[in-house]
Amino acid sequence: DCIISGELWYDARPWLKGDMLDSVMNYPFTHNVLAFFGKKAVSPTQFSHGLGWLRGRYPYQAWAGLWNLLSSHDTVRFFSQLDEDVTAMKLAVLFQFTYPGTPFIYAGDELGMTGHSLQCRCGLWWDELHNQELLAHYGQMARLRRENPALMHGDFDEILVSDKRGVYGFARRFGGTEIQVFFNMGEVEQTISVPEGAVDLLKGERATAVTVKIQPKSAVILRREVR
Repeated sequence: DCIISGELWYDARPWLKGDMLDSVMNYPFTHNVLAFFGKKAVSPTQFSHGLGWLRGRYPYQAWAGLWNLLSSHDTVRFFSQLDEDVTAMKLAVLFQFTYPGTPFIYAGDELGMTGHSLQCRCGLWWDELHNQELLAHYGQMARLRRENPALMHGDFDEILVSDKRGVYGFARRFGGTEIQVFFNMGEVEQTISVPEGAVDLLKGERATAVTVKIQPKSAVILRREVR
């Protein structure tokens, strides 16, 4: 078996009707993620609307399989666009690996490579694994996704979008498992309710309280069984 994917920058509906392409590089995803996690140019509500534009126009089998990228051979490296902000990059990557679609990693992003114009096409930094913190984060996110089928195949539902609190949250559900993901993009600590029996996947421990605190510019991933 094989797949056919295309590079289309905007609305790809004419090519995703089941008789041409199986997937496309999801540049609208890139633009929305940069605006929310990098430029801080949009609110949680605006971020939700930007992502919802795709979900509302593409058939499920199309948008659930889109190649969600942060960088490509035709763009400035995402890390450069973030002014090498490691925290913002880690949050964007966490979103990339938990949101519906296929995480598409442009070689070198996991090393913290930078580059503008044609520099984004330079060879890998083989002799200098530039950012070990980012590399470890990519590995952690890949393991979480592989070990939790809900992050690959689960239904998607937004469960908290608050401009006042600067919080955006969603749930993925599959096979009796629910995973909730929350981002606090505000400047102050936020408290959210914790599902009964939830496990904090980033800390690897079961929640012992009915609420959890999310520090500014951070995220939490919670898993629970709902059978």
